[in-house]
Amino acid sequence: ESCVMYGLRDRAFVPVAASGGVLPLPLPENSGLVRAITELHRAETSAALRATCQRFGPVEESFVSALGDPVIGPVRREGALVGIVTLGAKRSGDIYSGSELALLGATCDKLGSELQRFDERVVAQHNEALRKRLRRYVPGALAWELERGRELGIGTCEVSVMFVDLRSYTRYAESRSPQQIFALISRYTRHVTEIVVSHGGTVVEFN
Repeated sequence: ESCVMYGLRDRAFVPVAASGGVLPLPLPENSGLVRAITELHRAETSAALRATCQRFGPVEESFVSALGDPVIGPVRREGALVGIVTLGAKRSGDIYSGSELALLGATCDKLGSELQRFDERVVAQHNEALRKRLRRYVPGALAWELERGRELGIGTCEVSVMFVDLRSYTRYAESRSPQQIFALISRYTRHVTEIVVSHGGTVVEFN
Protein backbone atom coordinates (compact mmCIF):
# COMPACT_ATOMS: atom_id res chain seq x y z
CA GLU A 1 0.00 0.00 0.00
CA SER A 2 2.94 2.36 0.48
CA CYS A 3 6.67 2.65 -0.02
CA VAL A 4 9.05 5.15 1.55
CA MET A 5 12.80 5.52 1.00
CA TYR A 6 14.95 7.30 3.56
CA GLY A 7 18.39 8.84 3.25
CA LEU A 8 20.83 9.95 5.94
CA ARG A 9 21.01 13.72 6.30
CA ASP A 10 21.98 15.91 9.25
CA ARG A 11 22.15 12.99 11.69
CA ALA A 12 18.67 11.72 10.85
CA PHE A 13 17.08 9.45 8.28
CA VAL A 14 14.67 11.64 6.33
CA PRO A 15 12.22 10.63 3.58
CA VAL A 16 13.57 11.20 0.06
CA ALA A 17 10.80 9.40 -1.86
CA ALA A 18 7.33 8.24 -0.86
CA SER A 19 4.23 6.77 -2.46
CA GLY A 20 0.89 5.57 -1.16
CA GLY A 21 -0.31 8.70 0.62
CA VAL A 22 1.62 8.12 3.86
CA LEU A 23 3.07 10.96 5.95
CA PRO A 24 6.55 9.67 6.81
CA LEU A 25 8.44 11.05 9.78
CA PRO A 26 12.21 11.48 10.13
CA LEU A 27 14.07 8.99 12.30
CA PRO A 28 17.02 10.21 14.43
CA GLU A 29 20.32 8.48 13.69
CA ASN A 30 20.83 7.70 17.39
CA SER A 31 17.41 6.08 17.89
CA GLY A 32 17.07 2.52 19.10
CA LEU A 33 15.27 1.54 15.90
CA VAL A 34 18.18 2.71 13.74
CA ARG A 35 20.57 0.70 15.90
CA ALA A 36 18.35 -2.35 15.42
CA ILE A 37 18.17 -1.77 11.64
CA THR A 38 21.95 -1.47 11.52
CA GLU A 39 22.21 -5.01 12.87
CA LEU A 40 19.84 -6.44 10.24
CA HIS A 41 21.20 -8.93 7.71
CA ARG A 42 18.00 -8.80 5.64
CA ALA A 43 14.68 -6.96 5.46
CA GLU A 44 12.46 -7.48 8.49
CA THR A 45 9.05 -6.54 9.84
CA SER A 46 8.76 -3.79 12.43
CA ALA A 47 7.15 -6.32 14.77
CA ALA A 48 10.29 -8.46 14.64
CA LEU A 49 12.44 -5.38 15.18
CA ARG A 50 10.34 -4.37 18.16
CA ALA A 51 11.06 -7.75 19.73
CA THR A 52 14.83 -7.28 19.38
CA CYS A 53 15.07 -3.53 19.95
CA GLN A 54 16.20 -2.66 23.46
CA ARG A 55 14.61 0.78 23.34
CA PHE A 56 11.46 1.19 21.31
CA GLY A 57 10.20 4.55 22.55
CA PRO A 58 7.69 7.16 21.39
CA VAL A 59 9.85 8.24 18.44
CA GLU A 60 10.04 4.71 17.12
CA GLU A 61 6.34 4.08 17.72
CA SER A 62 5.39 7.29 15.87
CA PHE A 63 7.67 6.33 12.97
CA VAL A 64 6.19 2.85 12.64
CA SER A 65 2.58 4.02 13.10
CA ALA A 66 2.93 6.67 10.40
CA LEU A 67 3.97 3.95 7.94
CA GLY A 68 1.35 1.41 8.98
CA ASP A 69 3.56 -1.18 10.71
CA PRO A 70 5.99 -1.53 7.78
CA VAL A 71 8.57 -3.97 6.52
CA ILE A 72 12.00 -2.37 6.82
CA GLY A 73 15.12 -2.99 4.72
CA PRO A 74 18.60 -1.52 5.34
CA VAL A 75 20.64 0.11 2.56
CA ARG A 76 24.39 0.02 3.19
CA ARG A 77 27.33 1.60 1.46
CA GLU A 78 30.74 0.20 2.40
CA GLY A 79 29.12 -1.44 5.44
CA ALA A 80 27.58 1.75 6.83
CA LEU A 81 23.82 2.28 7.02
CA VAL A 82 23.01 5.13 4.59
CA GLY A 83 19.38 4.44 3.74
CA ILE A 84 16.20 2.66 4.77
CA VAL A 85 13.45 1.26 2.54
CA THR A 86 10.02 0.62 4.05
CA LEU A 87 7.01 -1.15 2.56
CA GLY A 88 3.55 -0.77 4.07
CA ALA A 89 0.97 -3.52 4.40
CA LYS A 90 0.22 -5.64 1.35
CA ARG A 91 -3.00 -4.72 -0.46
CA SER A 92 -4.03 -8.37 -0.37
CA GLY A 93 -3.91 -8.35 3.42
CA ASP A 94 -1.42 -11.26 3.43
CA ILE A 95 1.72 -11.23 5.53
CA TYR A 96 5.13 -10.89 3.89
CA SER A 97 6.70 -14.27 3.21
CA GLY A 98 10.34 -15.11 3.82
CA SER A 99 11.06 -15.05 0.07
CA GLU A 100 9.50 -11.58 -0.22
CA LEU A 101 11.61 -10.30 2.65
CA ALA A 102 14.67 -11.79 0.96
CA LEU A 103 13.72 -10.06 -2.30
CA LEU A 104 13.43 -6.70 -0.56
CA GLY A 105 16.79 -7.34 1.09
CA ALA A 106 18.37 -8.07 -2.30
CA THR A 107 16.85 -4.87 -3.68
CA CYS A 108 18.34 -2.88 -0.79
CA ASP A 109 21.74 -4.49 -1.41
CA LYS A 110 21.52 -3.47 -5.07
CA LEU A 111 20.64 0.08 -4.05
CA GLY A 112 23.72 0.19 -1.84
CA SER A 113 26.02 -1.04 -4.60
CA GLU A 114 24.54 1.48 -7.07
CA LEU A 115 25.07 4.29 -4.56
CA GLN A 116 28.69 3.18 -4.19
CA ARG A 117 29.13 3.12 -7.97
CA PHE A 118 27.54 6.56 -8.23
CA ASP A 119 29.92 7.90 -5.57
CA GLU A 120 32.92 6.47 -7.41
CA ARG A 121 31.76 8.08 -10.66
CA VAL A 122 31.32 11.45 -8.95
CA VAL A 123 34.77 11.17 -7.39
CA ALA A 124 36.31 10.24 -10.76
CA GLN A 125 34.63 13.24 -12.41
CA HIS A 126 35.81 15.51 -9.60
CA ASN A 127 39.39 14.22 -9.90
CA GLU A 128 39.37 14.70 -13.67
CA ALA A 129 38.16 18.28 -13.27
CA LEU A 130 40.83 18.85 -10.63
CA ARG A 131 43.53 17.46 -12.94
CA LYS A 132 42.47 19.81 -15.72
CA ARG A 133 42.59 22.79 -13.37
CA LEU A 134 45.94 21.69 -11.99
CA ARG A 135 47.51 21.44 -15.42
CA ARG A 136 46.55 25.03 -16.14
CA TYR A 137 48.59 26.36 -13.22
CA VAL A 138 51.02 23.61 -12.16
CA PRO A 139 53.90 22.20 -14.23
CA GLY A 140 53.15 18.74 -15.65
CA ALA A 141 55.58 16.80 -13.45
CA LEU A 142 54.16 18.32 -10.26
CA ALA A 143 50.58 17.75 -11.40
CA TRP A 144 51.43 14.10 -12.07
CA GLU A 145 52.85 13.68 -8.55
CA LEU A 146 49.75 15.25 -7.01
CA GLU A 147 47.44 13.09 -9.13
CA ARG A 148 49.20 9.98 -7.82
CA GLY A 149 48.45 11.10 -4.25
CA ARG A 150 52.02 11.91 -3.31
CA GLU A 151 52.70 14.71 -0.90
CA LEU A 152 55.20 17.25 -2.13
CA GLY A 153 58.04 17.81 0.27
CA ILE A 154 58.46 21.24 1.81
CA GLY A 155 62.00 22.54 1.93
CA THR A 156 64.84 24.12 0.04
CA CYS A 157 66.60 22.66 -2.98
CA GLU A 158 68.82 23.81 -5.82
CA VAL A 159 67.21 24.17 -9.20
CA SER A 160 68.42 25.05 -12.66
CA VAL A 161 66.50 27.21 -15.08
CA MET A 162 67.28 26.90 -18.78
CA PHE A 163 66.38 29.33 -21.53
CA VAL A 164 66.80 28.06 -25.07
CA ASP A 165 66.59 29.90 -28.36
CA LEU A 166 66.63 28.65 -31.94
CA ARG A 167 69.61 30.09 -33.76
CA SER A 168 68.76 32.09 -36.88
CA TYR A 169 65.06 31.29 -36.43
CA THR A 170 63.84 34.54 -37.96
CA ARG A 171 65.86 34.08 -41.16
CA TYR A 172 64.76 30.43 -41.32
CA ALA A 173 61.08 31.27 -40.92
CA GLU A 174 61.06 34.04 -43.54
CA SER A 175 61.63 31.62 -46.41
CA ARG A 176 59.32 28.80 -45.33
CA SER A 177 55.58 28.09 -45.24
CA PRO A 178 53.57 28.10 -41.98
CA GLN A 179 53.23 24.30 -42.25
CA GLN A 180 57.00 23.85 -42.44
CA ILE A 181 57.57 26.20 -39.53
CA PHE A 182 54.94 24.44 -37.41
CA ALA A 183 56.48 21.02 -38.17
CA LEU A 184 59.93 22.26 -37.12
CA ILE A 185 58.66 23.80 -33.88
CA SER A 186 56.73 20.63 -33.03
CA ARG A 187 59.83 18.45 -33.50
CA TYR A 188 61.92 20.88 -31.51
CA THR A 189 59.55 21.20 -28.53
CA ARG A 190 59.00 17.42 -28.39
CA HIS A 191 62.75 16.76 -28.46
CA VAL A 192 63.52 19.35 -25.77
CA THR A 193 60.68 18.11 -23.55
CA GLU A 194 61.87 14.51 -23.73
CA ILE A 195 65.41 15.49 -22.72
CA VAL A 196 64.29 17.76 -19.86
CA VAL A 197 61.83 15.20 -18.45
CA SER A 198 64.38 12.39 -18.69
CA HIS A 199 66.63 14.42 -16.36
CA GLY A 200 63.85 15.01 -13.82
CA GLY A 201 62.98 18.47 -15.04
CA THR A 202 59.74 20.03 -16.12
CA VAL A 203 58.84 22.31 -19.02
CA VAL A 204 56.73 25.22 -17.84
CA GLU A 205 56.09 26.83 -21.20
CA PHE A 206 57.37 27.47 -24.70
CA ASN A 207 57.23 30.98 -26.13
